[in-house]
Amino acid sequence: MKINKIRRNTKAVIYLADLVHAWNKKSMWTMPLGVAYISSYAKKIYGDDVHIELFKDPSDLIKAINKQKPDILGMAYYVWNINLNSSILKMISEKELNIFTIGGGPIFTDLNAKEDVFRGFFNKQKSLDMYILNQGEITFSNVIGKFIECQKNKYCFVLNPIDNTFFNNDGHVIAGDIVNPTFSDLDDIPSPYTSGMLDKFIYNGYVPMIETNRSCPFRCTFCAWGIGSGKLLKFSMERIESDVEYIANNNSKSTTMMIADANFGLLDRDSEIAQFISNQNKQTGFPNYVSVWWSKTRPDKVSKTVKAFDGISDILASVQSLDESVLKAIKRKNLTLEQIQSMNDLVPKQSNKSSTLTSELIIGLPLETMQSNLSANRTLIDMNMAVVNYNLHLIPGTEMDGEKDRGNYFEKTGWRLHDNAYGVYDGKRIFEGQEVVIQTSTMSEDDMREIRFIHFLIHCMWNQKWYFNSLMFIKNIGINPVDIALSINNLIKDPASNLYSLYRDFYDDYATEVFSSEEELYDFWGNDKNFTRLSSGDYGKLNFKFTFEVVFKYSNNFKDIFLNATKVLIHKDIAYKSNTEKNINILSDIIDYDQSTHLKLKNNSLVVKHSRKFNYSVLNWVEDGYVGIDIIKARNIYKFYMNPDEVKNMNMQIDQYSHDNTNATFRKMSEYTKSSLFFYNVELSTENDIEYNIG
Repeated sequence: MKINKIRRNTKAVIYLADLVHAWNKKSMWTMPLGVAYISSYAKKIYGDDVHIELFKDPSDLIKAINKQKPDILGMAYYVWNINLNSSILKMISEKELNIFTIGGGPIFTDLNAKEDVFRGFFNKQKSLDMYILNQGEITFSNVIGKFIECQKNKYCFVLNPIDNTFFNNDGHVIAGDIVNPTFSDLDDIPSPYTSGMLDKFIYNGYVPMIETNRSCPFRCTFCAWGIGSGKLLKFSMERIESDVEYIANNNSKSTTMMIADANFGLLDRDSEIAQFISNQNKQTGFPNYVSVWWSKTRPDKVSKTVKAFDGISDILASVQSLDESVLKAIKRKNLTLEQIQSMNDLVPKQSNKSSTLTSELIIGLPLETMQSNLSANRTLIDMNMAVVNYNLHLIPGTEMDGEKDRGNYFEKTGWRLHDNAYGVYDGKRIFEGQEVVIQTSTMSEDDMREIRFIHFLIHCMWNQKWYFNSLMFIKNIGINPVDIALSINNLIKDPASNLYSLYRDFYDDYATEVFSSEEELYDFWGNDKNFTRLSSGDYGKLNFKFTFEVVFKYSNNFKDIFLNATKVLIHKDIAYKSNTEKNINILSDIIDYDQSTHLKLKNNSLVVKHSRKFNYSVLNWVEDGYVGIDIIKARNIYKFYMNPDEVKNMNMQIDQYSHDNTNATFRKMSEYTKSSLFFYNVELSTENDIEYNIG
């Protein structure tokens, strides 16, 4: 790690760290935008009096501290790096380095920022001197000024506490007044992009992230976004456009960009921002995909903004639940189903290469039941929406994490490993735990367990579109994909099933999501045998890991169980029972078609073209928008291929997230990438031979 040269008369050397567990793996690491804003504002105030370095990789930070210790170390705290930060602090303490250590981040908000809570926190983070609450730019700069004024004596803050800070005085907490210092104009924070401050992260393939506005007007009880941020503030259009243009012209390794707003599409100008980003895509090729958290209340503006993106961003209309009692308990206001449908009508439905309107549900919410969740899945899928089902985890600083909600709704919680949140640093194994709800007042532990595999099947087959065309045919004969998932679930858990090993392996891994304590989690993953699974890439998010097990390893077995599950439902007096044999034959051909569209590797290289014979005119049916079920019987050869730009894009991503474990590579690629990139284009072939072409 190169440390920039420090001027002799610099009054404070500062390291700012937004750490992730980057050990021995590649992932969707994002730019350290939060600490970059803090750095930009501090440089504006103090100029050359401060020397600031930014860090994302813990190993880089450790090397930098060993080479040139800073006067101040600022660390961003999130649920995925608390123990990692603690390990860095412990190293500093063991080496008796005199560094003023400061934390900040959303694990504390106005709701839980109390002296007794901080006392417990500082007991675990013993070497952390101070914590800054809410937005950090102004407060951190005030702390720098006081620190320099006190000739780098951090104990100055015992007698002179700064607003919005909690100081750790050997177990005694010294707190300043809790206020919300905000900007009247966000452009007061200089751009960390155009100043070159983030260049090293751009050049190393970190995912660019921009903020166009700040705050959230909603107060859902499970979320901490916007607490303590005051009224909505905006960066100027000129600032946003210059940042996007700078990133697009200097980026060469990342294909994705994120917009870190709580409600993009809320403002009239958001469609203009989307249009500008889309134009950059056409001019430079970047970004290929934009990840967005969309507005929950303005479908008209969201629709206009989606159109402006011109296909480089998917639409998200989160609902979390469709049960009114649940929504009331979590203080959530949703779009109506009619409003969501109006947005969905904008999305073309031709094939698994098309964009999709996506919604989100959370299982384990107060008053939610297994049946209400499955009913919501059916309703949203009937509207042709993808439905991402999350398990509720309790986030520090939220209302739901408080004693009242815990006492009223949650009967049992467990601990699971945060995805990718582990590593070895300075010779020590570090893990991050996530507290998840596994039993509520309305859902038993068995229900929570049972629904997990059903959600996986919905994710694999419908959301990620690996069997999308097959499920569209199933819908046309009167079967909801949720019921196919239930039918497959019933068949697959039979030990005689040809996919029972997949089911067993899934629940063996599920057992690692329900540890009774974080200490038990630590003991399990600290075991050499179990830790090897992490270092080899064999373990990961269940939905993503087992999706690629189905796609790459069990495709033939999955076809068989899919057909059998369909027969079971048809025989239960589902519509079109009289045409069972014909429908099953057509479905068999469509499943073959779906599997042929799946991206393929041969000898670890990308297959860019292949062909296959079919008995029905599946492609015509897909291109006609899935009308009816009477697909013409015809002997066709279809060519499945990627165009040169798609090959380039896919190879770039394979390189960016390369891992010795192919499953690990693809599951990380799929988390923040358009699902359509994993499917071939299809056309009628004039070739006589079935062939593979590798590039």
